[in-house]
Amino acid sequence: MKLENQVCSLKLAKKLKELGVKQKSLFEWQSYAENEGTESYWGLYYLKCENDWRYAEDRCSAYTVAELGEMLPKQMLVGNEVTIFQSLSAGNWVVYYGSKNGTAEFLGDDQISTFDDTEADARATMLIYLFENNLITL
Repeated sequence: MKLENQVCSLKLAKKLKELGVKQKSLFEWQSYAENEGTESYWGLYYLKCENDWRYAEDRCSAYTVAELGEMLPKQMLVGNEVTIFQSLSAGNWVVYYGSKNGTAEFLGDDQISTFDDTEADARATMLIYLFENNLITL
């Protein structure tokens, strides 16, 4: 499995940073320009490796599936527990808060569901939703 599929996308990482989520992860998205005056590019870096991360123009945490799981509440008032699964029909990942016997197809006032192409992005999307809707705080 590609590393990019095990961490949240650059777009979602930037959004989480913008929302004030603590920037602490094993991986970072970092922006560099090869030469002064050239266009910057973003790359994914492991923070324990030997690179010139100090010289990055910009950076944001690239949270792993596990790190995002630690940030997500285990339960919400809207449902008994969080369920994360891969939808066989749609081919994407779903993060769902609801009753134990509920599914993402039966959404109501007591259920919340987000989905994305990778498990990390589905978790990050749910975290963003919860922050933006004041369902959790930092």
